[in-house]
Amino acid sequence: MNLSAADISNLTSQLVKAVAQRAGLTEDQSRRAIVAAFEVLKEQLPASAASDVDTFVKGGGDVDGAIQWFLNLVGKK
Repeated sequence: MNLSAADISNLTSQLVKAVAQRAGLTEDQSRRAIVAAFEVLKEQLPASAASDVDTFVKGGGDVDGAIQWFLNLVGKK
C-alpha cells in the first residue's frame, strides 16, 4: 500500500474526527490526545524506533507525521 500525502491527510482527518466524536472531545483536544497516545507508544518501543516518534511529537505534534510513521512501522507505506 503506497499512500500519498493527500491520503495521509484524509486518514488524519478521519482519525481526529472519530476520536473527537467517540471521546466527546473537540478536534483540537483529539489531536493532542492522539499525539499523547503516540508518546506512550514511544515509551514501549526500542530506542531506534522511539527517536522516529520524537520527529513528529516535537513542536506540538503532527498527526499526519504520526500516522505516516505508524504506517511505515507496520509496513503499510
